[in-house]
Amino acid sequence: KIKNNRQPAITASKKVWCRKVICIELNKIFDSIAEANQFFNRKPTASNIHNAINKTNTAYGYHWKYFIQEGI
Repeated sequence: KIKNNRQPAITASKKVWCRKVICIELNKIFDSIAEANQFFNRKPTASNIHNAINKTNTAYGYHWKYFIQEGI
């Protein structure tokens, strides 16, 4: 079940909730910030994209937003 547009993601030790993010310039949707960080060869726990969404708008030279699917 999706709650607040978040999906469950299973890690080695626990279940956590993730939100999809979109890179505006690339028009690429990632299942989580961690997945987007890995795409750019960064640590999954890096907070650059999170900060870009909430504060600075850019990370790794791109603009980011949480992806919201219509019709949910």
